[in-house]
Amino acid sequence: MAGLAGGGQGHGPAPAAASLARVTVNAAGRLAHTGAAHAGTTHTRAAQTAGNGLAAPPAPAVRRPGAGKAVHHTPWHPVLGLDSMQGVGPSALTHTGVHFEARYIAPGNPKSLTRGELATLQRYGTRVVAIWEQGAMDMLGGYQAGRSAAQQAQQGLNSLGIPHAAMYFCADFDASAAQQGAINGYLRGAASVVGLHRTGLYGGYWAIKRAFDAHLIQYGWQTYAWSGGRWDPRAALRQYSVNQYRGGVPVDLNLAVHRNYGAIYPAVHHAQPQHAHPGQLQSPAQSGLVQASGGQASSGPTSPSPTGSGLTGSGLTGSGLVSPARAR
Repeated sequence: MAGLAGGGQGHGPAPAAASLARVTVNAAGRLAHTGAAHAGTTHTRAAQTAGNGLAAPPAPAVRRPGAGKAVHHTPWHPVLGLDSMQGVGPSALTHTGVHFEARYIAPGNPKSLTRGELATLQRYGTRVVAIWEQGAMDMLGGYQAGRSAAQQAQQGLNSLGIPHAAMYFCADFDASAAQQGAINGYLRGAASVVGLHRTGLYGGYWAIKRAFDAHLIQYGWQTYAWSGGRWDPRAALRQYSVNQYRGGVPVDLNLAVHRNYGAIYPAVHHAQPQHAHPGQLQSPAQSGLVQASGGQASSGPTSPSPTGSGLTGSGLTGSGLVSPARAR
């Protein structure tokens, strides 16, 4: 995921193992996964065994005002979403089972979400996730940079008529422990403007984990890059594949694994996404990265070796499967 100031979308060659996975959408409009395969990270460690680690924890009991009984939400199942620098459009979304689209919010930038695009997505029942990023390393600017970014992001949300939306800020690089102080400062600055309850972070496993551990974010959006095969269970969004195309537009593929992932919900649903056909979409269940936090793999078939998967050497680093920063 590259910032809007980066000058357009850059693309690596098509992934060496473009069929990392297959996904179908069942009758309830939810994802069903089959098989397993290997995917790499920026580190040389091979991805670990794949499993079904996408199941969300049981929903907590909630009480309705004035009610004497605790009630439970229906179980949440992961749903598919896209992120892109250009609007894909409802015609491409309704035929692939897409439930949400993540779009950039940057006033004055022609590639940002517009009021017209937002209205169209909402008419089709597509949820929207808001992203702020000008450059991959923005967050190293610390508190003042975070505060300034959040002020600009808030202006963008205001102009779209969604002033209370959550916002994901991006650590679009392999953040080290030494850099986390600056990232945390940025998040504190952002939260001083939009509030902690609306502050989200996009990044690799360690950046997400440290921010959650420090209680600095409400929402996490984790990419498979820079993650060493781990998923933080607190992250509501998981980016599992990049440099894909929908409707002729380059996109990255994501799953919402929690019910509340900071999306803007349509007020009225005039049209619903249709079910995807088998083979149209890719799933992280086959990427070797769907597993429990801490690197312990869930039960499931063993991933093939990196050599057998065609993801070693230039096939890995040049395929766009390592760094989402190069995806856009």
